[in-house]
Amino acid sequence: VVAMEDEAGCASIGTAIPTLAEKHYIEPLALKQAMEQTPEEIVVIDVREPNELEVCGLQYSLNIPLADLEERIPELDPDMTHCLVCYAGVRAERAAMTLIGSGFQKVKVMSGGMKRWVREIEPDMPIY
Repeated sequence: VVAMEDEAGCASIGTAIPTLAEKHYIEPLALKQAMEQTPEEIVVIDVREPNELEVCGLQYSLNIPLADLEERIPELDPDMTHCLVCYAGVRAERAAMTLIGSGFQKVKVMSGGMKRWVREIEPDMPIY
């Protein structure tokens, strides 16, 4: 089990240099369009803790906290596209690496996390 670090502490270190190939990132608007046009092809996984989802979250997302992801991989269909979401993107990148390491091919991270989603897509959504 990986020790959880708070997102603010990681953001300044991890956001300047993407840890995944560019193909593994999706812009918030592109994710919104995919969720509207082909919802049956994409699984949005929010890797934040349940109490964070009480403030803001994406409709129809599946909550699997990062700490639980590895043990819950058998619940996921490797043929689906999985888009990972967190507060700023750091935990989602870690989750993506876990899925890719488990053989998943179609893995995306929403760039900028919920902070960016609220800024660009749903400015009226509360944020913490």
